Amino acid sequence: MFQWIDYIGFSKQLQEIRQTLAPVKMIIPEWILFALPDGLWMFSYMSLILLVWENNISKENIVWIFIIPFIALLSEVLQIIEIIPGTFDKLDLAMYLLGVGLPFIFYKKTITLKLN
Repeated sequence: MFQWIDYIGFSKQLQEIRQTLAPVKMIIPEWILFALPDGLWMFSYMSLILLVWENNISKENIVWIFIIPFIALLSEVLQIIEIIPGTFDKLDLAMYLLGVGLPFIFYKKTITLKLN
């Protein structure tokens, strides 16, 4: 990410923003800074994909609906067994699961399941 920021000439402005927000960062809980964005990203993806498929889950689209959540969850699990680089975090995993599950709770009255 930082390479393309350098490429477009935005490094100085980004550094200024980071310095300005440094005091705020000190009072924000770590789970909000590091885990919540994962859950929000997943919630956004699931909400969008359900919207695209008009809240219909069928055998034709189930792979498309769950492929990104599967990859995200798998990547977190693979970190614990050190197959991919990174640090496993239970909170990241929990936020991913919440991000996947909450849209189903919010839209449960409109979701149709047709797996036959």
